[in-house]
Order: sequence, then structure tokens, then C-alpha cells
Amino acid sequence: GANNSVARIDNIAVQILPPEITFEETEDFDDGIADRFTAAQAGSWIVDNGKFAANAFSTDVSAWSQFDLDVGASYLLRLSAEVNTAAVAGLVFDKYAENDFKFAALSKSTNEILIGHYTVKSGWQVDAAINYVFDTGADDKIEVALKGSTVSVVVNDQAMLGYAFNALVVDGDYGLFSDNSASFDEVTLR
Repeated sequence: GANNSVARIDNIAVQILPPEITFEETEDFDDGIADRFTAAQAGSWIVDNGKFAANAFSTDVSAWSQFDLDVGASYLLRLSAEVNTAAVAGLVFDKYAENDFKFAALSKSTNEILIGHYTVKSGWQVDAAINYVFDTGADDKIEVALKGSTVSVVVNDQAMLGYAFNALVVDGDYGLFSDNSASFDEVTLR
């Protein structure tokens, strides 16, 4: 402040505090139990050698496993997992039914990172994609940040892709999915 004087202020920055984390849990499957994954499932899911392994029953139906978590519409939700697949696997969000959900995935078969949705009417739809070269046989970390209608995807600690849907993305169910076979480890919910 100043009183009857001249003042000059420089280098001011207005900062917004990051959202407060009210819940954080990591499932590493080392105890042989998928503790959080007690909701609906499709396909075959087993805990084997400290990993949560998925196998789809057919090429027409993907394997998915939901976890129980209630999230408010105004919340920021971060989901992450280490994924190993030769095909397509990732995270499901905003899931209302077996045939109505959104996803973020690693497609090792096409070397792409994908954001999309699935419905009975339109089938698998890719809403955003970016090329990415994966190491064959290696685990890759995928993290999805969901806030309002936006989705941001980070792969191996690099911001890669974002998309804005026409509706909230945090008001459905959440989980893991694979279109063929995959293994998951270090699944974190924030």
C-alpha cells in the first residue's frame, strides 16, 4: 500500500491452489486379493504373481472389472495403473452399463493412446488418439484425470492427450478393461 506516494509493483502472479486430495488408495495385488475390485466384472479376472490379470471371453466382448467408489460431480478424480498388454487395455470411466461407458487406453497393436466411448448403437468409437511407440512386453503407466467433462491422459509420466465430452465424466462407475488379455498392477485412485 501507499499513502500520498508513488508505488510500482512488479512480478505478481495469481495462483490457484490445487484441489485437496480427500482419498488416496493404491492396490498392488501383492496380498493375492483384488480388495477394491468387488463390483461387476466381465471376462476372467484373477490375481496372479502380484498382478490383476484379465482375459476376455471372446473377441466381441471386452474384459472389465469395476471398483466401488462414489465420486461427487464437482470432484477431480485421478486413476492410474501399470498395464501390460499386446493389444488394447486401460481404464474405464463414466460407466452406466456393460454397453455404455467411456475409456482411456493404450493400444499396443496400433501404437496409439486412445480416448473414446462405447455404446450399443455406435460400438467402439475413438474420440481422440495420438501415436506413441511402446516397448514390446514392457509395463506402461497410464493415468487419467477426470474433472467435469474433461479427460486428460498421462502415459509414463508424460502428458499425452486430452478430450472434452459433452457431459460429466465422473458420475458413472470406474474400472479396468482389456479387449483381449492384459495384466494390471499398482492401481491408484485419488
